[in-house]
Amino acid sequence: MLKEDDAAYANWGGSWRMPTKWQLEKLIANTNNAWVENYNGTGISGYKFTNKNDASKFIFLPTAGFLYEGSSNNVGSDGYYWSSSLDTDNPSYAYFLDFCSWDVIHVNNRYRSMGRPVRPVQK
Repeated sequence: MLKEDDAAYANWGGSWRMPTKWQLEKLIANTNNAWVENYNGTGISGYKFTNKNDASKFIFLPTAGFLYEGSSNNVGSDGYYWSSSLDTDNPSYAYFLDFCSWDVIHVNNRYRSMGRPVRPVQK
């Protein structure tokens, strides 16, 4: 993916970027994942990914859903977060982290035109 196509870099610049497919797979493999219904009393659901070796290190990703044809979908039940990795067989597809309330977490791919959230990381 070109730097100009990286939403994190385009909006925040500097050392910010979108994670790669490999980094999303590493996040799943190297953390304990727990569904959270009401994160810190905010009423927001999502997954908490906690480092297996240090429970003080974690990331919470809310179920922000996705945007399609101007409408929000699956907000509160599903989370989808883009990576910067394109599908080499079909570059109109990109990989993303996909999770839902019934304990399914994996990396998937879909059309890049789908509106999915981005969780920036730093180099």
